[in-house]
Amino acid sequence: MQKSTSPLDYLNALDRYKFLTILNAAKEAEEHQFIKQACLLWLVNYPGDLYVQFQQALNYANLGMIDQAVSILNSLVELDPQFIEAYQALNQISSNTDAKAEWAAILSYLTVENQPEGAFLEWLIPLWEARKAYSSGDFDTTNQMVHQSLLKSPDSPLPSILHLKAAYKSQNAELLINLSEIYYQQWPNCLQVSIIKSLADMNQDKESEGVERLHWVAAHDSTGQVIQRLLGQNHRFADLWPDEMEIYFDLAVPATVANALGWNQLASGGEIEPELEEIPVEAKQVAVESIEEQDKTKPVITEVDEAEEDIAKKTLEEINPMFAKTPTAADEDFEDVQKVFNRLAKRLKNKELERADNRFPIYVIMSSKTQLESQYGPNTAEVIDGLLQELAGLIGNMPDWNARVFYPDDPASLSQLGIKPTVATDAWKVKLSLADLDQALAIQGEMIGSLLIVGGPEIIPFHQLPNPTLDDDLEVASDNPYGTIDDNYFIPQWPVGRLPGEAGNDAGLLLYQIRQLIYRYEKGSKKGLNIDLSFSALFGWLQNLLALFGLANSTDSTLGLSAEVWQEASAGVYNTIGKARNLLLSPPTNTANIQLAKKTGPDLGYFNLHGTQDGPNWYGQKDFSNDSSGPDYPIALSPELFSENVPSPKYVFSEACYGANIAEKAHDEAMSLKFLDMGTKAFIGSTCIAYGSVTMPLIAADYLAQLYWKQVLEGDAVGYALMRAKLTFAQEMTKKQGFLDGEDQKTLLSFVLYGDPLAAYEGDSKSTKLVRVKSQPAVKAISDSDLVPTSANGEMPKKVSAGVKEVIEKYLPGLQNAQMKVVTSKAGQFEGKSKSTKDDRYFVTLQKSIQENQDTTHHHFARMTFDKRGKLVKFSTSR
Repeated sequence: MQKSTSPLDYLNALDRYKFLTILNAAKEAEEHQFIKQACLLWLVNYPGDLYVQFQQALNYANLGMIDQAVSILNSLVELDPQFIEAYQALNQISSNTDAKAEWAAILSYLTVENQPEGAFLEWLIPLWEARKAYSSGDFDTTNQMVHQSLLKSPDSPLPSILHLKAAYKSQNAELLINLSEIYYQQWPNCLQVSIIKSLADMNQDKESEGVERLHWVAAHDSTGQVIQRLLGQNHRFADLWPDEMEIYFDLAVPATVANALGWNQLASGGEIEPELEEIPVEAKQVAVESIEEQDKTKPVITEVDEAEEDIAKKTLEEINPMFAKTPTAADEDFEDVQKVFNRLAKRLKNKELERADNRFPIYVIMSSKTQLESQYGPNTAEVIDGLLQELAGLIGNMPDWNARVFYPDDPASLSQLGIKPTVATDAWKVKLSLADLDQALAIQGEMIGSLLIVGGPEIIPFHQLPNPTLDDDLEVASDNPYGTIDDNYFIPQWPVGRLPGEAGNDAGLLLYQIRQLIYRYEKGSKKGLNIDLSFSALFGWLQNLLALFGLANSTDSTLGLSAEVWQEASAGVYNTIGKARNLLLSPPTNTANIQLAKKTGPDLGYFNLHGTQDGPNWYGQKDFSNDSSGPDYPIALSPELFSENVPSPKYVFSEACYGANIAEKAHDEAMSLKFLDMGTKAFIGSTCIAYGSVTMPLIAADYLAQLYWKQVLEGDAVGYALMRAKLTFAQEMTKKQGFLDGEDQKTLLSFVLYGDPLAAYEGDSKSTKLVRVKSQPAVKAISDSDLVPTSANGEMPKKVSAGVKEVIEKYLPGLQNAQMKVVTSKAGQFEGKSKSTKDDRYFVTLQKSIQENQDTTHHHFARMTFDKRGKLVKFSTSR
């Protein structure tokens, strides 16, 4: 009898099929310790083998190591949210009742075509409908239903995957790019999202980024089970995956396993060579939502593709031709990086990207050491400095930001940068010092990306700019120039925010705001910065998209309050964040009857009320058709309304005149300071007289407010939202008029931000790297002082005089007998513009003061623009 050679001699080099065959035999023999060792040996060589990880988790469960098993399975469904067997195992071995219900619901969704009766996760119900719509090719309905699912804040990327599939099947390249970026930030470990983002990147000439991400996919999915579902087994990226997977196997195989494999049987004759059946383990991995089905042996109903004719033969490239191209490039094809970036920017219709400054952004925290010590004393100034350094450290930990504290009057810190100290009480010198800082940062490849001014005007002064309108303001207090390198300060290059203190030597309010920022950034760093902001961007984007379909729901977390006389214009703004019917009007609303939320204040607050320069209250105003009793100007809001039990809105935009006036005011002497003291994270208001619409269309402060809220809901941090709103405002008004008139300029200059410029609605203090442009477009500005004074009696055309009278009678009966100032354009002043703007213009300003409410004087201004034929071109009133 011939002696048999041991089968183990042939197992030194073991491929994957043979390894899995041994593993299956060991499972039948219940050799769990052997399986544990074998899985570890394989995963040392191929840590991204998802199926072996799955087998490892099952084995841990059999060994009683439930926590380890659940941990592995959770990581598997995070990587591959369509891994059916992993959900089945979780549902079987976990003792978490709530989680089991969720896994069971997801499992039902993945394996059943039609939604069964019974309770399901809220976000899955619309997703079932989305899947049906996708199956029938109705991508608009698919998107709507996916949006409904996403608004339920699902903990799974399944809605995102379907959304991306709908985007590429509809061949909407721009939408796919935006969605893939958002979802990649939210679900960075999801293989499906990474694969589709890679394809989208490569289609946009970003081949290196796309291939790099596919390498990550290959490392985390060694067998390519996910990409084969999407692209088919013969996809064009197969070279990134190994052709063969084998290991050196030197473990002793237990006798029970050898028996199961039939290795202990002897035969007469020659040597026995093991015949290991190659079991296609991929049959265990069910193709869900597949574009190319990997397995056809298991009759599981897929999400979409079994409803599509012969879909098993189609790959993603076949369904969407834009993915069929394999980018190749010879040396002569490589373009300058900035040219490629410009082309991408134009394709996305994003001029901001085309003009982007690509240096690394620095969050600059600016204050004055000298003024802090003078205002609060050296000890308190030292405490403030310590807190600011701590805040800078936390912001510097964000993925795409660095931060530094900057004192323009501190020789010690400036010497390291080669910058000469300056006097911090001179606003223009401080601005020039910031320009020097930006130049110093450029040497290191860095730039000012955002600016936070710490302290009120007594620490870092406002710029006092010329008043472009004929009203009572001598100058316009503004932070705009701190946001630019050059003197084009109408539109900042980077966002500017300010943490103001109150008048006097009490630093309590300032310290409170700094500590709140530290708390938010500490909290944010524990949760993860990138993902949260991206979800807020997604949430806002979806809200706006839903609004287009009329599906957005009004939220109880908004508060809107307007003077009754401006109801129409205010409703146009408030519609951006809520429903117009929920807008409160004053009258009848006043401080005695307003109902404010307790314990947790509203998220968003919009106020279009009267403000005064020397008082804290904001006032309503009766509509001129309202003949009811009561004051014409009721007190609508006062600082006393808000307290720790009645917090203020988290994000506020106020159109009130002097709403942001804090000069020489204590925290209870200005609504803005009271808001900041009671929980507001970002306050935007005007430092002086503000103008707005009476009716549609929106202009001045109303238009700026609407643009700002749109940006906030799209996910912009508040500083960027205000900056971009000002840019759009300037572009649109210039397009309509050919120039910026006085009230346009004043709107751009007087509205300032109090708070962290990186604060973001639904994602506080979390921001990825955002764009800074190298320069903003120049604007043509014509102030009232640039125009020619005209006599209202003799020089103004009769049709213009009649037009003024008609406007007063219709909209401003309270301004009869008002003081009138008229200016007109100089010859050739509008040359080069369209015919509609070449005509002479007459700018009429009405002024009248009315005393009411505890001897409060309300100064009213109305501005009208007429052409020489007496046609009303523009009409606004002061707030």
